[in-house]
Amino acid sequence: MAASFLRRLMKPFLISLMLLALAGASGFPADTQEETDPSSRRFKDSRPVPDKAAQSITDVPIENGPIKQQLMSLPIHAEKTGAAIRIHPPSIDITLLGPASEPKAPDELKNAAFAYIQANGLAAGIYVRPARIILPEGYVLIDARPELFVVEIAEAEETAP
Repeated sequence: MAASFLRRLMKPFLISLMLLALAGASGFPADTQEETDPSSRRFKDSRPVPDKAAQSITDVPIENGPIKQQLMSLPIHAEKTGAAIRIHPPSIDITLLGPASEPKAPDELKNAAFAYIQANGLAAGIYVRPARIILPEGYVLIDARPELFVVEIAEAEETAP
């Protein structure tokens, strides 16, 4: 439920940030009476546009910000000593926000992420439970589908030798 609450709060916030960024980067002139001659255009602080001869090229590393990644069909785990457990559906699809990764990293990320349902302390029966998701450091959960799972717990059958 906390993830659902967080998603409800973050979605409008992220949309507002994107709209503000688009409005600021649109390049539309603030003053409609601006001249059309490019040499007479000025920056907002009224400095003249520099000449091409005065421009210099610098080597600046580009820092990659967080990117959105999806992990599909992450298996759900549940363990209880002396019981047989079935989970419906058996996997979860999650969307993460985290550092940019190399092309081979999604497989490594899928191996590093872990989803489970706490089954200890539950008697035999059928339950509806959310999954708990453990992510590597630097990643934030944005969305998880489905949010609830049906957990069937049955006493393990003992086999005779």
